[in-house]
Amino acid sequence: EARGRSRKEKVGGFFSKLSKAVDNSFNNHTDAEDFFETNKQFIVIYNAAIKEAKKTSEDKVKKRAAMVSQIDKTAMYLVHLANTQQVHEQLCLGMRKVGESEGKSYQIEKKLAAKEDLKLTDLLRYYVADGQAAKDLMYRRVKAFNAMKDAEKGLLQAKAKGKKVVEAQDLATSTDEKYKKMTDSARDELKVFQKRRVAAFRKGLIQYTQCQIRQAREQHGLWKDVFAALKQE
Repeated sequence: EARGRSRKEKVGGFFSKLSKAVDNSFNNHTDAEDFFETNKQFIVIYNAAIKEAKKTSEDKVKKRAAMVSQIDKTAMYLVHLANTQQVHEQLCLGMRKVGESEGKSYQIEKKLAAKEDLKLTDLLRYYVADGQAAKDLMYRRVKAFNAMKDAEKGLLQAKAKGKKVVEAQDLATSTDEKYKKMTDSARDELKVFQKRRVAAFRKGLIQYTQCQIRQAREQHGLWKDVFAALKQE
């Protein structure tokens, strides 16, 4: 016998259908103004790309965290093995030095993992939400447009029937004013969104790259010194 759907599943299904309906209404609307039509097409592609980038970044952070954990364990095991094997003193000295260096490498990688999550993944998480907010803004404008067109049709029908013309005229006037007001505010907000997005991405990526360069130099200097010391022994 098939299991009945839980309340959580029903709610999830409802919101999934609602989301698809919103997407269809938004994607199928062709705007008469080039500014909004261009922004709509961009936001659809941008939101898909930024969500994928966020997922990739989150996966990368998880894998780096797992790698960092293994580096820490390797350092501990090497030092422990060097301290417990006394037969080959020279080998133990080299093993201990490598183990201690792995411990220092662990600290460097740990900092990089934290910076990566902060400077890259958090930035992408924020702009997933910001991109969705831009889409929601444009969708509200589409709804206002549809309401205005419905009110215009209602007014024509009222005039044709000679009934409730005043009420229909008032509704047509109010929806028209709401649409125009929303269009003006949406245009301003989308311009700000574009400037903010470019500036924040540039700043975030520069900071992330600087962190990578800094940690890479630390790692290079660490292992360069280790190999030089091992050659002398």
